[in-house]
Amino acid sequence: MDMNDNPPKFEQPSYSCVLSEHASRGHFLSSPILVMDMNDNPPKFEQPSYSCVLSEHASRGQFVTVVSASDPDYIDHDRLVYTIAQGNELQTYGIDPVTGIITLVNMQNFAEKHVSILNVSVTDGVYTSFTRVKITILPANLHNPVFEHMFYDAKVDENQLAGRLVTTVSIHHTEQLSGVYP
Repeated sequence: MDMNDNPPKFEQPSYSCVLSEHASRGHFLSSPILVMDMNDNPPKFEQPSYSCVLSEHASRGQFVTVVSASDPDYIDHDRLVYTIAQGNELQTYGIDPVTGIITLVNMQNFAEKHVSILNVSVTDGVYTSFTRVKITILPANLHNPVFEHMFYDAKVDENQLAGRLVTTVSIHHTEQLSGVYP
């Protein structure tokens, strides 16, 4: 039994206790003791904020990102629920309440907003924590790159070390390189 003034540290979820009778017969009783963890800690996101980039040509169901949290309370380790608390007024994004996977669910007005800031929450039923998810929508590059040469010929020695440069392929664009290919 812990007689100190600090809280006990239980390293196992259950213990066995043997009770003995001090009479002459000396009977013993074994009784299991189950140690339950209190819900006294909020869940915590793995990152303070998240950021991702999508093409304006992303399709419905497109994976956006995943947010992940953990709870140090043993009792809550598998009961976390994720929701989008703010920033999703047009219902553009959805979140799986169990996995934290954010997907694109509504294409209406999707490409008009170039940056979305979502406030995502996770709760263990008592405590709630929040994180920010910044989603940047990049305009799609509608023009394919043009290769400088029609064919490229490269020779590689049989015993060439891994990671060595073999050849360089050059391209040029009629647009800026800031877009994402559809």
